[in-house]
Parts: sequence; C-alpha cells; structure tokens
Amino acid sequence: MDRTVWIVAASAVTVALALVFGFGAGWFSHQQYLRDSIESAFEDLDAGEPEQESPAEPADAPDEEATEPDQPEDSEETDRWPEAAPMGESASDGTWDITLTGVERTTHISGSYSNTTAAAGREFVVLEAELTNASSGPQAPDVEDCELVDTDGNRHAYDFDALLVLDEQNDVLYYDVNPGASVTVSVPFDVAEGADVEVALMTGVWDGPGVAELAVEE
Repeated sequence: MDRTVWIVAASAVTVALALVFGFGAGWFSHQQYLRDSIESAFEDLDAGEPEQESPAEPADAPDEEATEPDQPEDSEETDRWPEAAPMGESASDGTWDITLTGVERTTHISGSYSNTTAAAGREFVVLEAELTNASSGPQAPDVEDCELVDTDGNRHAYDFDALLVLDEQNDVLYYDVNPGASVTVSVPFDVAEGADVEVALMTGVWDGPGVAELAVEE
C-alpha cells in the first residue's frame, strides 16, 4: 500500500479515537457534574427544612378538681335581710317607729272575755311590739298588713281571731296615738309548730307606704 494512504488512514483512526475518547470523557464529566448538582440541591433542601419538634406531652391532670372555699353556714341567712333591725332597736314603716320587745310561742291565748286555741300541729308566735307615732298627726295603729317570715322564706299573716282576744287585754287598736307617743301591741301569727322564724315585716298602717324589717330573736 502507498505510504501516503497509510498515513491518511492512521490519521483518520487517530482522529476517530480522539473524538471517541474526548466525547466519552466529556459525557462522564457532564454526568458527574449533574450528580454533584443534584446532591448539592438535596443537601440545601435538607438544611432549609425546620427540625420537627416532638409533640408536647399532655400536662398531668390535677388530682382533684379545684373547689371553692367553704362558705359560712349562716352567710345566706345574714345576707337575706341585711336591713332588719335587731330586737330592742327600731325601724320605720314611714309612719311608725316600731321596736320588737318580746317573742312568745303558745297554742292557747286567753283574753278578758274569750280565748282561742291553735289547730293541731299549729301554734301562735306572738310578737310584742312598741309603736311610736313618727307622723305629724294622730294615728290609730292598724296591724293588718304585718307578716312573719320563716327561714324557708314562707310568709305568715297575722291571726285575726287571736288578735282580737289579745286586744281585750291591751285595748289599743281603736284609739288614736298622738305624734311622739307610743303604744304596745301584741300581734299573733299562726305557724306550723316548731317553725323556725326569722324576720317580722311590721307596719301600723293599712296599705301603707312601707314596712319595718325586724329580726325575730328567740
């Protein structure tokens, strides 16, 4: 073969090999570059994600439910009638200054001319009250609107028949009392035997403007 042909053939082979090896090296270099880029991207993502915290443990429940401090047993009773005047002190119904001076329980009341007895299981609570005329003119005491309140909140009206029997002794319900003067009246209330009474709502005026709140202390 001609030397020139050999030279050309050898040159062609050399160029071909150079192209093959060059392409192969470039391809592998490109693959390595892509691999490095992907790994770097994943590392950046991992670094940017916040660390997940473990869920907090639930707080231990208290052993016992919180309880309100105990209230004094008599707090409700003392707050129910905060304006009630104690025995021996007066309160006003707007016309009379009224003072409770005594409390008596009985099942039988005797007067000068008649008597009365409470029904079975009942009794009379008789309140003795001093009424002082605080108005500017004469007044005849009228106790029709008086009430007695027990600790359950029940209200008891006065007993008309027993009142008449008691007034046979005092005879004060039909006479005027001058301004500044006083009179003592006994007012009976029919209640269940043994009822725990608490306060009297007293007045000496029929359908008057108000009542005097008076604590009943036995």
